Amino acid sequence: MQGEDLEAVEYLARSETRVQLLTALAEEHRLRKDELQERTDASRTTIQRNLAGLEERGWITSTNREYACTIAGEWVADDFEGLVQTVREASRLGPVLQHIDTSTFEFDPSSVGFEVTSGTRGHPMKMIQAHAQSLRGATDVRLLLPETGEGPVQALTERTVAGACETTVLVTETVLDVFRTNPACRGYVEEMMQVAEFELLVTDAEIPYYLGVVDDEVQIGVSENGQPIALLTTDSPTAFEWAERTAADYLADSAVVDEL
Repeated sequence: MQGEDLEAVEYLARSETRVQLLTALAEEHRLRKDELQERTDASRTTIQRNLAGLEERGWITSTNREYACTIAGEWVADDFEGLVQTVREASRLGPVLQHIDTSTFEFDPSSVGFEVTSGTRGHPMKMIQAHAQSLRGATDVRLLLPETGEGPVQALTERTVAGACETTVLVTETVLDVFRTNPACRGYVEEMMQVAEFELLVTDAEIPYYLGVVDDEVQIGVSENGQPIALLTTDSPTAFEWAERTAADYLADSAVVDEL
């Protein structure tokens, strides 16, 4: 990238008024100065100065008191908005995604509208409770579990035993051992194993993070040193198709657990 290109980006980014003016013209194609005035809180002098600067760079044109966006200006406006969205998503998701290997995703995590639920000072297990709550209303569940906890297992048991949910759970050997040795978890799992709509499978492959397909929602658990720190959820079709493929690949290389 050349210095003059960076200067042009900096020129636009330094002023919210310039962004507002260029975006308005890119959306409406042609506006009068008084119409542009209504779209910003800037003074007439500031607006005129910034319109002149945008025109000098070839992003807009002016004729008969009207301003119009050029093709180049439309490109800049579109790409700048994309950059702003990328920065916004990076700020929102970056602290969470640094704890997970996103190379396993077959999609751009910034493009699927992830919602992030994480613990707070007053509610440190908020993501676990959100996960459990989603299971209480589910009708079709497929879970890949590298770790587990009593709360979500209890919620899943209540829904499955009630006959309201088809449930497939794939676990690692470590999680299977928890199911066998933790009295509460063992009781819940044994209840579910009496239901025809429940299937428990085990794999010797590594499951790098919790992955759930809960009805039409994809869930991804984020942990640090074995402790859950966030739950990512999305109803993006792109993420859903990836999650279904991933789950199918794991399930194809697993074994059914008939009894604990």
